[in-house]
Amino acid sequence: MSILEKFEVITHSSSQTMDLGERLSLLLATGDVISLIGKLGSGKTTFIQGIARGLSIKEPVNSPSFFLLNIYKGKMPLYHFDLYRIAENEDIGFDDFLFSNGISVIEWGEKAVSFLPEEYLKISISHVEEHPTSTRRPEHQIDTNRRKILFLPKGKHYIELVKNIRG
Repeated sequence: MSILEKFEVITHSSSQTMDLGERLSLLLATGDVISLIGKLGSGKTTFIQGIARGLSIKEPVNSPSFFLLNIYKGKMPLYHFDLYRIAENEDIGFDDFLFSNGISVIEWGEKAVSFLPEEYLKISISHVEEHPTSTRRPEHQIDTNRRKILFLPKGKHYIELVKNIRG
């Protein structure tokens, strides 16, 4: 992957993170797979809420931490996986959804690497660290509103998708 295929965005609020997810949703097609990587509380679910909004999903979108999968109906089905509570590479029946008529978004996607298709969109979400402006602030204080969202496309389809979201 060349550096030109990657795309990084800094959002300054939950609303902007959601708007970016919505913008992405307008480019997605049936069968697309998105793997979200990020620490607990980094904004993965907020990003998915934006995707859901773009797919005209009316019901509230929450992290399915205790169920592993929530299915939402909109312009096309959204399969929202949350792998926080499973072991790395534990098979939970991904094939039934990853190659179906909807969009699959996987929180904690690093736990499912061996089940992901050859081509998919990896998105890393993290808090932005700020350097101190005075000696009284601790070094590398985290700004809870700002997120770094890094798009890492795997395959030609997703490279084109990222080029389109880049604008």
